[in-house]
This record gives sequence, C-alpha cells and structure tokens, in this order.
Amino acid sequence: MVLKQGISRSFNQWVIDHIGLIVDLLEKDYIAYADAVFLYMLEVDDNPDLLQTIRKSNPKLKQVAMSVAEKLKLEGKLEGKEERSIEIAKAMLSKGYRLEDIVFITGLSRYQIEQLI
Repeated sequence: MVLKQGISRSFNQWVIDHIGLIVDLLEKDYIAYADAVFLYMLEVDDNPDLLQTIRKSNPKLKQVAMSVAEKLKLEGKLEGKEERSIEIAKAMLSKGYRLEDIVFITGLSRYQIEQLI
C-alpha cells in the first residue's frame, strides 16, 4: 500500500486515512517496519508538513516519527560531509597534491579519489 501511494509522492492525507493501520503495526511491535515505512514516506514526499502530520496524528507515532527524523538528519549530514570531501579532493587534485595527502586530509579512500581522476 505504501509503495503504491509513493507513486503519487503525497502521503499527508494517506497517513490520516490509514492511521489505524499504522498504530496497529506499532501495537504489534512491528516498530522496525513502521520505522522503514516512515523513512520511505519522508524520503519520497517533499511536503515539509508530512512529519508534523505524522507526529500529530497519534501520540504513539510521535516517538517513531522523531526517530525517523533524526535518522534522516544524520544521513543528510553524512552525505553532505562526503560531498564536501569530494569537492575538496577535486580541488586538491587540480592543484597537484599527492594522493596520500588527499586521503589524509579528506578522509576519503584511495579508491574514491582515484575515481575522480
């Protein structure tokens, strides 16, 4: 159901309409499944109000929604850090820095840097 709804990339109303099903998953201790569902919804739906909709829809969902939001934030930070390291590595390569120095400074692997050449 969630994947089918993902085609439209809009989950606000869907969450409201299916709140009973989602709460049922949590009550049956399918927390990992609910966690994955929320993560998918938040990644697919660009609506910034979706997280608020999930939090407000039921008190039991608030904790799971917060956990998912933290995961997304951490993933975004890690991706941003790697992207920045790649930019730095490219600049260093263009200035003729040694590969070992680029590995040391950026924290990227030798393989990742070699792929930029």
